[in-house]
Amino acid sequence: MRRNIVKITMLVMLVALCMWQIVILWLGDMSSHNFLGKRGAGNHVILVQPKAIWVNVGKLVYKIDGSRNEYSMLINEISGLVVSGVKTSDIEKDADMTYEDLLSMPGILYEYDLELGLQELVGSDAEILKSDIGVNQVFIDMSRYNDHMTNFYLVTDDTRIIYAVTLYERLEGHQKIMERFNNPDATRNLVGYQPSTTSNKKQYIRRNNFLPLNTKEAPIEYDILQVSNPIENMSREEKIEELEQYVNSFFANPLLKEIDERQDGSIIFSENMRAIVKYEPRGTLEFSITSANEAAKLTPIERLTKVMGFVEACTGIPRFLKEGMYLSEIVNQGEEYIYKFDYKYKGFTMQLTNPVKEELGLDHILEITIKNNQVIKGKWSILRIEPKESTDADSGDGTDTVPRGFDEIVDTMYELYVPDGYETLDAVQCQYIMSTTEGKMNLDWVVQYLGDWYYP
Repeated sequence: MRRNIVKITMLVMLVALCMWQIVILWLGDMSSHNFLGKRGAGNHVILVQPKAIWVNVGKLVYKIDGSRNEYSMLINEISGLVVSGVKTSDIEKDADMTYEDLLSMPGILYEYDLELGLQELVGSDAEILKSDIGVNQVFIDMSRYNDHMTNFYLVTDDTRIIYAVTLYERLEGHQKIMERFNNPDATRNLVGYQPSTTSNKKQYIRRNNFLPLNTKEAPIEYDILQVSNPIENMSREEKIEELEQYVNSFFANPLLKEIDERQDGSIIFSENMRAIVKYEPRGTLEFSITSANEAAKLTPIERLTKVMGFVEACTGIPRFLKEGMYLSEIVNQGEEYIYKFDYKYKGFTMQLTNPVKEELGLDHILEITIKNNQVIKGKWSILRIEPKESTDADSGDGTDTVPRGFDEIVDTMYELYVPDGYETLDAVQCQYIMSTTEGKMNLDWVVQYLGDWYYP
C-alpha cells in the first residue's frame, strides 16, 4: 500500500512539473524548450518552412517533396551559410537582373508565401542580419559551383526588385541535388513544372506561377484524400477521453478542469476561467488565456519564435498538421499579431473553399494570436486528413489523375469570367480543394482573379 502511494505521489509530481513547464512556456520563458535549442552563430533553428523548394534544371523545374530528408538538409545548409557569412552591407540591389533572368539559370529556388525579413527567414536574431528588405523568394545560382563561390538572390514579393549576395563558399549539398535532378532517370517519373513567365500563357497571368505539366500521355497522379471527424462518431465517454488528449496540456492541473457540454454539441474545458478550450463538432479546437502579461515589446523574430515554440509544444495540434503546415500570413491588429498557417500534402498545397471557411470559422487551417510576449489564443482544424482507402465501390486504388492542363484552365477562365480579355489572372495553381468537412478531397486547378478564387 505504501509503495503504491509513493508511486502515485511521484506520478503527480511529474505531471505537475510538465504542466508547470507549459505554463512557463505561455508566460514567455522559452529558454528551455527543445524545439528552440540554444541559439548561437553555429546553432540556429529554422522557424519558417518554405511553401516549396524548386530545382531549376533548364526549361522545367521540379518540386522537392517536403517529406524527404534532403528538404531539411537544403534549408539548413543555406541558412547556416547566410547566418555565418552574410552581412547586410553585402546585399546589393541588382538593377540589371530580372526574374526571368534568374529562371534561365540552373539553381534552387526557395518560395515563401509571404514577405519575411532576413532574420525570420533563417531563424537567427544576429545583428548583422537586421535589414528592412522583405524577401519572398531566395534563388541559389548553381551555375558557378566550380568557381568556389555561391551567388544567391533575394527576391521581393512582386519579383520586381532583386538583391544579390556573393559568398566565397560552396554549398555541397545543393550541388548534389542539382546533379541528381540533372539525371533524366531521376526525373522520369516526377511532375515537371513550367514557370508561367516563360509559358505560352504568360501574358494572361500577372504573377509567376509554377504550372505542372499535365497531358493525357503523362497525367499528374495523386493520392485522393479523405477528410473526416471521427470524434463525432464516438460515444460520450469516448469523445471526452479522446478530446482530453488534445486539451489537457493547456491546464496546470488537468484533473481539476471543468467540462461543460452544450446542446449544440460543443464542449468547453476550463480551469478557474484562466484557460478555456472549446471543441466544436464541426471539427475545430479553440483556446484562449484570460490572464495577461505586462506589455513587452518584441522584435518580429522574437514574436515568431514564441509562436513557433508554442505550436511545436502544443499537443492539441495534430501531428500531421504540424508536419505539413507553412506560414502564409501575419496580421497586425494593434497589440495583437495573428499568425496564419496553411497546409500542404506531398508538396501540393490545400485550398479551403468559402463554404468550408464559413463552416469552420477559419480563413486558414491554423491561426495563432500573440499579444505582448504571450500566446493568448488560437484556433485550428482537428479534422483528420489522410489518404482515402480503396473500397469495393471504388474503381481504383485511392489515387487519381488531374483531368485538364493549365492551357485549358486559362482559356476557360477567359471565356467565362474575364470581360473583354483585358484583365490578367492573379494566380493559377494546382491544389487540393477542401470543399467539404466530410468526404473526398481531390487535386484540381484553382484560379485567383481580382482577389477571388475560382474553380473552373
